[in-house]
Order: sequence, then structure tokens, then C-alpha cells
Amino acid sequence: MKLNTPVNFAGRLYMPGESVKGALPLEYLEQLRANGLISEHEAESQPEKVITDPTMTEISVEEFAKLNASEQKGILDQRGIEAGSNGKERTEQYQAWLDQIKGGSDAEL
Repeated sequence: MKLNTPVNFAGRLYMPGESVKGALPLEYLEQLRANGLISEHEAESQPEKVITDPTMTEISVEEFAKLNASEQKGILDQRGIEAGSNGKERTEQYQAWLDQIKGGSDAEL
């Protein structure tokens, strides 16, 4: 579930395109859905385009691991990946994405 518009909830601003699955209470998600503010199938319609977008800058896994949680989540979201709940999981997701776009290469950038 991704937002179509910015939403402020409990002092946090969620941006358009940001996944809110599991981040907001179910009742609130239902209200957003009823008002057409959530796209439920957006992630399924764009993953190949996002993953192969040549305008995205790649950084090394080590550089990614040093970023704060918000920055890591933003990078993963830009690539159509629903970010994991902790830094280790997000770093593994980024590594898998790099391997995918490189065709399985383990070489560093």
C-alpha cells in the first residue's frame, strides 16, 4: 500500500509513494483507502521500471549501511522495495538489489 498524497499521522509526515503497510493503524488505512489516498497495486505495476531506472545513483553496500534509517528507506522505496524493519535487513535488501541489477556480480561499485 502506497500513498497517493502526503499524510501527517502522529507527528510523522508520510510522503507520496511511501509504503504505509504496517506503519499506520488498520482503521486509518481503511479511511485512506475509502478516500482514494492509497494505491494498493502500485508496487506490482512498476518494479521492473524502478529497478532498471538509469537515473538512480548506486552507492556501495558499505556506504548504504552507514546511512540513517530514513535515508536507507528512501533509497529502497525509490527502487520499489518495501524496506525492512532494521538496518541489517535493509542492507541485505540493498545488496540483493545491487546483485540483481549487476546480473549477480559481487563486484563493488
